[in-house]
Amino acid sequence: MNNEFISKVFRWFGIGLFVTFLVAYVVSTNSMFLSIIFGSPLYIVALILEVVLAIVLSARINKMSGTSAKVLYIGYSALTGLTFSSIFLIYKISSIIWIFLITSLVFFVFSIIGKNMNVDLRRLGV
Repeated sequence: MNNEFISKVFRWFGIGLFVTFLVAYVVSTNSMFLSIIFGSPLYIVALILEVVLAIVLSARINKMSGTSAKVLYIGYSALTGLTFSSIFLIYKISSIIWIFLITSLVFFVFSIIGKNMNVDLRRLGV
């Protein structure tokens, strides 16, 4: 594996984390979304759909086009944000924002380092 590939992987991890955070934040701050999702069986359906989507992505990833894989990954990230929105109701929003933003920034920084350095980053055990 070359650094360009690893860089792209880290970039997509960062994008996925950011989409998850954004959806979770929007859902947790909107009372209409909260009542629709948590006031009906929709939350259970979302949890089941999240598992099914993860299985489909892992089973078919080598047979999909790049665009299909990216769209499904963003959809999976958004669905994860929907199911994680309950965490935003329990913990302080400032703590969650910092954790999500710092983690996604770390992935973006690693993607930039991996793209611009001529060092094999696998030695670091990351």
